[in-house]
Formats: sequence, structure tokens, C-alpha cells
Amino acid sequence: MNININSNGYLEESNHELSLLKQVLLKQPLVLEDIENIKQGYQLLAKVVAISKRNVLDVIDPKLNNCYQELVKIVKSSYENFEQIINERYNTDSAKSLPDFYSNPHIFGDYPYFPFTSIFEKPLDSWDEVENKLNESLNRITQAYTLLDIKNNKTNHASFFNEVEKYLANFFKFTCGDLVLDLEIPALIYKNGTPLPIQLKRKEIQFLILLLRNKGNLVSYKTVAETLDTNYYHPGLDNLATGEKLRLLKNDLGKMLLQAGMSRDTFKQMITTHATKGYVLNCTT
Repeated sequence: MNININSNGYLEESNHELSLLKQVLLKQPLVLEDIENIKQGYQLLAKVVAISKRNVLDVIDPKLNNCYQELVKIVKSSYENFEQIINERYNTDSAKSLPDFYSNPHIFGDYPYFPFTSIFEKPLDSWDEVENKLNESLNRITQAYTLLDIKNNKTNHASFFNEVEKYLANFFKFTCGDLVLDLEIPALIYKNGTPLPIQLKRKEIQFLILLLRNKGNLVSYKTVAETLDTNYYHPGLDNLATGEKLRLLKNDLGKMLLQAGMSRDTFKQMITTHATKGYVLNCTT
């Protein structure tokens, strides 16, 4: 049965249990590392799922999926190691001094919640339900970690966690010179001016995100039309004919960037149109 870290009815027993648990943990450096892996790994998992929910283009990044799967692997393995060591120590050292319902301490809940095995899968529940379940599990992990009050834990996954953290930042904020597209607000910001609120599902924003994900590279007209699932895309149309139909989309994006404070000349320089091929986004950063 789980330790009820919120229960006032068993406060004295809980404090006694927590004291014994800390004694066990301090004797097991590997347990401290497992706990750190669970905390850091699960926090990053929550970010990956938030990115998946906000996936404006519905295009799954294979590297993002690999990050998700590796994080699940680390958290699962750490949780299982932690549970095994704790249960072994309790069964040999302190089971007689504990109430029966504390003899199997699952301080992080029955098991951390993992929404799917791959982010290529569509969640069975709605995204709101997925995030609620994820946050419930994350709250238990955070609260348990705080109660254990163990500082400065080391983990041999530190470099991987840092790499994932940096990579995930690319999915929340895009930059191109003085232009910032912030998906968390969400808004367009030009030269640190007043943020222009945006709707992420608008085709102009999806078009901009596609170009931002391919800075400096040619994005063909057909790729734009097909990725954005616009009415401009038809298998029978060639690339040039598709480009003619996309002209209005580029113009609408220009109007939006002008509202954010960008000049018309800057917009023309930022997105280069290659008449028979597609678009290139030119950025100084």
C-alpha cells in the first residue's frame, strides 16, 4: 500500500516511516541516484508531452520521440531499482517495526504514468486527460522528493538530461533575427516590442513555423501545401502551380508580421521566394 503523504490521520506513523525511509536511503547511494533520475527524467517527460500537445504542424520529430522513449526507459528502470532496494531493506531491517500497511513503501505512487510508448501514437484519452494524469504523477514525485529532503543528488544521466533540456527549448521558442515566435504565450514579438497574440492553428503561423524549422533551406511549394494540409495541395498540380496558389498565404503572413512591427522591406528580405521552387527563410540568428 502507498505511503499517504497527505494524510493527517497517520501523521505520527508517517513521520516515523519517513525517518526510517531516510535511514535506508542514506545507506544506499544508488537509491539516491534512482530518485534523482525519476525526478529529472519525469519533469522532462512532462515537457515532451506538452510539446506533443502543441504540435502545430502535426509533424513528429524522430529525435523528440527518441528522447521520450529514452526518458521512459530511464524513469522505469530507476523506479524498479528503487522499489527493489527499498523493499529488500524494509523486509530485512525494519518490517517488524512498521505497521503492515507501511511494509511496502511506494513513495512515488503505484507507478509513474506514461501516456504512450511512442509519441507517434495518438493518445487514447484527450490531451487534457493525458496532461492531468501526467501532472498528478509529477506532483506525487515532486512532493515525495521534497519530503525526503535529500540534496545535491548525482546522476550518470546528467549529460543526457542537459542535452534533452536544451533540445526541448527549441520547440517552445523560435527566433529569426529580431523576430521571436513564442509558443508558450503564444505570440509574435519583433525587436522586443509588444507581443502580438496569435492562434497556433492559423495557416500563416503554421507556414512560419515550417520555415523556422528549416532556416536557410529551400522548402518547396508542394512541401508547404502538403504539410499544412491546405486546399492548395492537389497531387495533380506541379510545384510551380502550387506556388501560385500559396502566394496569398505568404501575403497574409506578411500582414501579420507588419502588425507585430516588422517593416515591409524586412519581410521581403526575410522570406526569399524562388519562383519555380519554393521559399527560403533568411535569418541572422
